[in-house]
Amino acid sequence: MEEKIDIAVEIHGELRKMALKRGSTVNSVLSALDLLPDAHIALRGKTPIPITEVLNPGDTIRFIRVASGG
Repeated sequence: MEEKIDIAVEIHGELRKMALKRGSTVNSVLSALDLLPDAHIALRGKTPIPITEVLNPGDTIRFIRVASGG
């Protein structure tokens, strides 16, 4: 049986809990939420973190939408 970790995710002002397998990354959360990595930045507190960052039990990750254009 896979070991799970619990994290909190804030997206568009909504906080939700997620259970992920141990070793999951920010990219795993983006995929589970059907969000594009190029369109969101992940933050732990006020610090941006890469999509390859492995998540820890109890983490709270906030995603903000990136706006770009010319």
